[in-house]
Amino acid sequence: VSEGEIAYILKKEAQALRVEYEALKDRIRTQRGVHYDETGYKVVKEAQGNYAWVMTGTETNDVVFSCGRSRGKGVAEELRGEASHVGITDGYGAYKNLFPRHALCWAHPHRKLRDLAGSDALSETTRAYCTQIFRDFAALYAKVEDVRRSSFDRAERARAAERLGAEFDTIATAHSSDPPQIARIKAHLRGEKQHYFTCVLEDGIPADNNKAERALRHLVIKRKTSFGSKTERGAEAVSILTSVILSLWWRRPAHFFTELLALRGV
Repeated sequence: VSEGEIAYILKKEAQALRVEYEALKDRIRTQRGVHYDETGYKVVKEAQGNYAWVMTGTETNDVVFSCGRSRGKGVAEELRGEASHVGITDGYGAYKNLFPRHALCWAHPHRKLRDLAGSDALSETTRAYCTQIFRDFAALYAKVEDVRRSSFDRAERARAAERLGAEFDTIATAHSSDPPQIARIKAHLRGEKQHYFTCVLEDGIPADNNKAERALRHLVIKRKTSFGSKTERGAEAVSILTSVILSLWWRRPAHFFTELLALRGV
């Protein structure tokens, strides 16, 4: 079988599954919260861009990929549609002011602080200082997770957010002894504080964006083995096929082939 024949078959299958791809978008958009993320994805010719985006909801394992796109805000707006869900992101600028309620990922500053705490590039004194900041943030992160996993009562959650917010302020307060890396992280935390507590104030919203990152991992593996797509149409076929196939597999793996064939009308 020639390379051209394989490409033709994949594009034909993607066209047959396009309706389900659009239905996946609608099902994800209506969920309480939706995770978003993006990564590099090379398209050789006729490309809108060299990035891939992912969207996955908090209530199901359905996922939607959009490959060969730019990294601009318009792609995120297109994925969101007219929905009013809580957007869960890593804080990339394209998501700013995109959602009526925005939840930022606690895992991202946690990782940055952890890396600084273990960095051999810093002096022993600076590393010790970073380690203390990391420990304080990690302890607060654990408290947020405990509250988030508790039964939801809006008044109680508001009190918890106020109590934990005071600890957050203490950690994020600028000091003259802050090394530049810590100063940048603290400035970000102070500027985005309200979004870090969306997971406390809204029911069923995770404190991290790990679900989107886990979903992207499969596409990243494919990118590493295939080096991306040759054309925009090829990237679109990848978007549809990976979205539908992975959603079906993660939803009910024991019924994967039956449900895939049903979508194909076989």
